[in-house]
Amino acid sequence: IFWWKGNITPPKDPAKWSALMRAFTAHMKARYGEDEITQWYFEVWNEPDLHNLFFTGDVDDYLALYKNTVEAIKAECAHCRVGRPASAIPWKFEEAFEQYVVAKNVPADFVASHAYGVTKGFLDAEGNAGTVLDPSPDSVSGRMKHSRELIQHSGRPDMELHFTEWSSSYTPTDYLHDQYHEASFILDKIKRAAPYVDSMSYWTFTDIFEENGPRFTPFHGGFGLMNLEGIRKPSYFAYRFLGQLGTEDIARDDPQSWITRSPDGSIQALLWDYTPIVPPAPETDQSFYKKEQPATVKGTLQLRLDHLRDGNYQVTIYTIGYGKNDAYTAYLHMGAPSQITRAQLENLNAVSKGEPESTERYQVNHGKFSRDLPLRTNDVYLVVLTPSEVFDATPKKASR
Repeated sequence: IFWWKGNITPPKDPAKWSALMRAFTAHMKARYGEDEITQWYFEVWNEPDLHNLFFTGDVDDYLALYKNTVEAIKAECAHCRVGRPASAIPWKFEEAFEQYVVAKNVPADFVASHAYGVTKGFLDAEGNAGTVLDPSPDSVSGRMKHSRELIQHSGRPDMELHFTEWSSSYTPTDYLHDQYHEASFILDKIKRAAPYVDSMSYWTFTDIFEENGPRFTPFHGGFGLMNLEGIRKPSYFAYRFLGQLGTEDIARDDPQSWITRSPDGSIQALLWDYTPIVPPAPETDQSFYKKEQPATVKGTLQLRLDHLRDGNYQVTIYTIGYGKNDAYTAYLHMGAPSQITRAQLENLNAVSKGEPESTERYQVNHGKFSRDLPLRTNDVYLVVLTPSEVFDATPKKASR
């Protein structure tokens, strides 16, 4: 399958496969140490439920392959964590896998699965299929909720749940991946799915991805948080903003915000509007999101915080949205060149640096802070309040 012709057939000789898995595990243990590899997760195969696309066997063939593999790995590393089935389609293989490992007493430390937020399209091996965004609030997160429920009723309720692939679509030719909308999509799905999963692995880090063969244009709807030249997309900043949140949740009931606190007394408010925009028929994401998508004014976002410690704070506001940390729109304004010059690369990096939109001092009295912010469709804000004594203690750059 794909440009690199991956082999999707089950092993012809189970004994040779078992020997290969034992040798592989022994090699990992010798190279990295058992303490290290027991931190890892070993997944057996990829999306075997996509018959003749990723696996030529049926569900029974996969379950036999899993049993053979997990027993081989555990024979060399008893505490290594093994699981799957990394299914693409709800829910046949997951349910069959969980029933099988319970009935046959087969080791399984976790369930892994994949979810993408589209209503149209299928496996895009050649890059020619069209996809359409699923606007349902339960898109992606609903799949994760159901997977958690299956585990809870499986007889092995302690198994972890990892979604080792997820995104707005499962093709690296979907321009929604490049657009500013992807940032609020990511935040919306993570917030909704957080109660159900142990981890969510966004697909993928960069556009250097060769299922359809090497890419040759700066933007092509690739999966990545960054493009081929390392230009940071809006999706990158969604994760950066999440990484700037504090360690303690202090408000969690709003589905489109995260309010946190750090041990030093800083407050972080991550706020967003997620407005899914479905391409009008007969367009798909490939044609609709390839074009510039100006945002629509929605009104005013009102941030109200209380029970703060009185005193002086530095207020720093970061944003993502149309024209804000939005390299793809800037690229379209250049005329969407098939190749970019060094000057154009510098320009695109300059408009997607993630620097604050504003910084100011604010005095909190009676424990209250308020701020009104203009809100457009799919805008994202990160508002950080840092006590002045924390900010003033930051080392200053030496000057001559």
